[in-house]
Amino acid sequence: MSSFTRCIELFLVAAFFSVLAPGCYRQDIRTLAVSVPQMGSPECARIVQDVFNRVDGIKQVEIDVANRRISVTYDGQKMGIVNIEYHLTNAGFDANDKPGRPEARAKLPAECR
Repeated sequence: MSSFTRCIELFLVAAFFSVLAPGCYRQDIRTLAVSVPQMGSPECARIVQDVFNRVDGIKQVEIDVANRRISVTYDGQKMGIVNIEYHLTNAGFDANDKPGRPEARAKLPAECR
């Protein structure tokens, strides 16, 4: 077998596996429920929604103002629970047992503190 034929075979094998590779990607979509005690009004809910609108990896945010909880659907390959809680606390909101950043909380509307 000539070296040219061998190169063609190797190229075809590599091309075949490169076509299959994207199909092997396993999605890791997760949902997390987070308690947000300060979220007692539609204005607070809007701020929480805005926090996650700019975050890569967040798929969906469902807000329950009455129970002061949010449900976040996210890509587990891009972020984890700590990242979600960080974004909330950095905006001034408590997230589960993590306290909000005081400087950010001071900038929130009165009903969100």
